[in-house]
Amino acid sequence: MLQIPVTLSTERHGEWVGYWPSTANPALSNIGALLDLVERPGTVIKDDHRTFLKRVAFCGFDVAAKQPRDKNRRVWIRLLSLIRRSEVRFTLATLERLLHAGVPSVVPLAALERRRFGMVIDSWLFYRYREGVRCGEQELAEIIQVLNTLHRAGFRHQDPHFDNFLHDENEVFIVDIKGKRRWGKVSDYYDFMLLEQRMRKPLAPELWPQKEDCSYRIAAGYGVYRWCRRKAKDWVRRTVLKPRHRR
Repeated sequence: MLQIPVTLSTERHGEWVGYWPSTANPALSNIGALLDLVERPGTVIKDDHRTFLKRVAFCGFDVAAKQPRDKNRRVWIRLLSLIRRSEVRFTLATLERLLHAGVPSVVPLAALERRRFGMVIDSWLFYRYREGVRCGEQELAEIIQVLNTLHRAGFRHQDPHFDNFLHDENEVFIVDIKGKRRWGKVSDYYDFMLLEQRMRKPLAPELWPQKEDCSYRIAAGYGVYRWCRRKAKDWVRRTVLKPRHRR
């Protein structure tokens, strides 16, 4: 795995905390500018219960401002933010590492979080808006190439579906990534398994040159564990949490 150190500069103002990577644009180097981006109207790209994403013109270039609504609201994620980095801060550092590792993605600009009683209650991620078209099966070979580059850089994707890859006239690039560390061949296989599931059909046989090896079996077992955990969470939300909210 490539060890790419990332140092983020920090500024605090009341409940707000801003973070900037080394590639940050000087025009966005203070919390006031970030709050201005939050309030400034722009072109809404996505607006649902999970994510709000807009494109905002700023100082001669376009900024993508992303608010992870579901992560900002979840109680357990708020509690975890007391002892670990927030999601947007982690993603900002990951995008900076991908940039240095040569993985095609977007250029990170800044992250903004609002803390109350030490917990993150609101957050935003800012990166340079990059025009692109959603990938489809015709770009599958390029997506696999990007995933291989990502794995060589020491990361796993963990959510590889077509919505998370765009392409322009030059290349296919990643627009959304969890940025977790690679677990060797196990995580490589798991990423390809997820891609296969999102496509709803098998990938080309050459992607599984050692399908009988131990790493593949561990990845398959991990996939079953994740599926069971997701079903258990869904059951808790339907049978425990929603009835409580109705009272």
